Amino acid sequence: MRHQDIVSRMTLDEKADYVSGDGFWRTKAIPRLGIPSIEMTDGPHGLRKLRDPGVQGDFSDLVRTTAFPTASLSACSFDPGLLREMGEAIAAECRAHGVSLILGPGANLKRSPLCGRNFEYFSEDPLLSSEMAAAWILGAESAGVGTSLKHFAANNQEKRRMFVDAVVDPRALHELYLSSFEGAVREGRPSTVMCSYNRLNGTCSSESRFLHTETLRDEWGFEGLVVTDWGATHDRVAGIQAGVDLEMPSTGRSSARAIVAAVREGRLDERDLDLAADRVLDFVMKATGERPAAPVFTPGGHHELSRRIARESMVLLKNDGGLLPLDPAARVTVIGELARSPRYQGAGSSFIAPTELVSFLDALPGAGVSFDFAPGYRIDTDAPDKALVEEAVTLARDTALRGGKLLLVAGLTDDYESEGFDREHMLLPPNQSALIPALAAECPDLAVLLVGGSPVETPWLDSAKALLAGYLGGQALGQAQCDLVFGAANPSGKLAESWPLSLEDNPSRGNFPGGRTVLYKEGIFVGYRWYASAGKPVRFPFGHGLSYTGFRYDALELSSDAISAGNPPGAQASALTARVSLTNTGTRTGKEAVQLYVSFEDSRVERPALALAGFLKVELEPGRSATVEIPVSPTALRHWNDAAGRFSLESCHAVLRAGGSSDGLPLSARFRIDGEPADGSAPRHDLSRPPAAMKDAQFERLLGRPIPPPAPRRPYGPDSILAELAEDSLFARIVRNAVVARLTKGFGADRDSPNRRMMVEMANEMPIAKFTLMSGGAFGTGLVHALAAFANKRPLRAIACLAGFSRGEKQ
Repeated sequence: MRHQDIVSRMTLDEKADYVSGDGFWRTKAIPRLGIPSIEMTDGPHGLRKLRDPGVQGDFSDLVRTTAFPTASLSACSFDPGLLREMGEAIAAECRAHGVSLILGPGANLKRSPLCGRNFEYFSEDPLLSSEMAAAWILGAESAGVGTSLKHFAANNQEKRRMFVDAVVDPRALHELYLSSFEGAVREGRPSTVMCSYNRLNGTCSSESRFLHTETLRDEWGFEGLVVTDWGATHDRVAGIQAGVDLEMPSTGRSSARAIVAAVREGRLDERDLDLAADRVLDFVMKATGERPAAPVFTPGGHHELSRRIARESMVLLKNDGGLLPLDPAARVTVIGELARSPRYQGAGSSFIAPTELVSFLDALPGAGVSFDFAPGYRIDTDAPDKALVEEAVTLARDTALRGGKLLLVAGLTDDYESEGFDREHMLLPPNQSALIPALAAECPDLAVLLVGGSPVETPWLDSAKALLAGYLGGQALGQAQCDLVFGAANPSGKLAESWPLSLEDNPSRGNFPGGRTVLYKEGIFVGYRWYASAGKPVRFPFGHGLSYTGFRYDALELSSDAISAGNPPGAQASALTARVSLTNTGTRTGKEAVQLYVSFEDSRVERPALALAGFLKVELEPGRSATVEIPVSPTALRHWNDAAGRFSLESCHAVLRAGGSSDGLPLSARFRIDGEPADGSAPRHDLSRPPAAMKDAQFERLLGRPIPPPAPRRPYGPDSILAELAEDSLFARIVRNAVVARLTKGFGADRDSPNRRMMVEMANEMPIAKFTLMSGGAFGTGLVHALAAFANKRPLRAIACLAGFSRGEKQ
């Protein structure tokens, strides 16, 4: 313990109270001991601070801060340096507004393209995800602001996120889902890690000693505090025993009373409570003590940084005939309401009030571009508007007659993806997808500028000569698009996730989002690991991205033709470096993200056909060549040995490949791994069939144990959700309607707010016991039990609960 002298002077009640927040956004102060309170608030692509932090979380009254590109876009930069700059900039704004802890970044893997919160996460690959997260953390922490790496762990969907049990086999868990956090913890050293809502293999994350003590602290060396996601507590006493230090938000005195009772009854060792209090105190003291000088910034400077990050991350997916870049001196036609009303961020807890906002149309005059515009579609409905379509088609026809070029800005609207709910399909809104071929029929020189937090199916792709993926590009989205479309900058982004031909091809299909239990039957075959191993063609592969110049890969050399395991055997490989030579063969200066992938020739262990092993972005002038050195990540060479309870390096031969995308790898070099023998008896996936076709019995062999039985829906209890209760109880329906009204009004999520649906879904899917936690105790336990009793057709018990009694306890 770092602050034994202070903790020893706390009373038991003070310690129990101290490990829960003060309201929604602060830690508790203990004035008699000189312990101050600090403020924390949401991220991760900017500072989301309430003007009045004393309220719960109003979306409509926010301090104006910089909205940076979301992780779905910034990861496509393949440039950790940019993420470090972003982290430092966000921390500078935190310092200016008195915030000590920013809740981000998010390092959950993109298991399915349907996850509504994918825009907050980096990648389907754990190496890229962890490197980007580590850089973001290093930037923020270097500026004197704490970070909270989230959501630990296996929080890969929004549907039923409060209670779903993610059932993951040991190899997939350690090699993918935990590995995405491991590098961020080891390299970035965040001040805090945030536990997720969900269960993992039967255990609530907020009660998992395996996650928060054995893995995070004992294995990875984490020295900070673990904080719950807001309302993630299930059993606070079990959480302290597991190593979860700070509960957020405040639960009134309910958790403190439970902790005190557990200590006095001998169910909780007071030393565990002391340790939790000490960790919270240590962060508070560091946050209020001597820190680096706050970075100096201007809002305009941060806006330009947001623009640069977006510009260097957007991905040119297609450019037939070199349609792009367009001549800025020629008049251009722009179609699409999203060109005028940009979607630049996602909805939910990361929602920001930007310091300024520049749409694509706003940016054109500043670039000296003259244009004609028609909205073409509405964004408040999916239904085609006949008048808008006719106007757009006529304008496209006129554009073709004068030999002009046509730009369509299209993408996902706020109703399609958000924190709180998942997508149901991968299609664009129908009023947009139908418009694309109609426009192309009139004007073949059509470029589509896509926005949205996730990949979409592109059955209309043949109608577009060019396609630029802008994801959610932050407040300077329009300027970044303009820079690339008209050639002021050269695209250099690479996809951080695969774009499948259709949703049916995704390996999680059939096991997403599941019910109360979701089975990760695809195992280690997530994203491109599945597509490459199963021979599945994709629309755009992981790592893909075009440029206005060209790059030739000339040579690949390795620093050694053999590497050896460390001690203990298999724990760590000796260093291996790849030297890649490449040449800019075009006429423009450009940047290329050089990518390394490893495959295994004679492994006895089931392996994916490809795994990212390193990357580096390099800038080259026309005609210039360079040789870059890229360390091969040891994490790409290891596999989880569940029998030994550790990672292992297998003795085998491997091939390192280099190129510009996962399906464009012209260079290769063979090397030997001198490790330890591997047991090849474990069951394997049938790559000729979709993972959902796997029988439960085979999945249990991969798990090494039976599939945990899902919690029964009935009889209803504190873990039941309002949506289910409302199906069987009029009283629950009345309460649900009241809760939805209170949440949407209290959080400023009115009918026109992009956050409204999130609040509605949260109310429907939150276990009723969580309402007590999230309301600071105002939603009493008696009401919780009454709701369950009414739905269980026990009206007398329900009435007794409402009267203030439940098993002899006052509400």
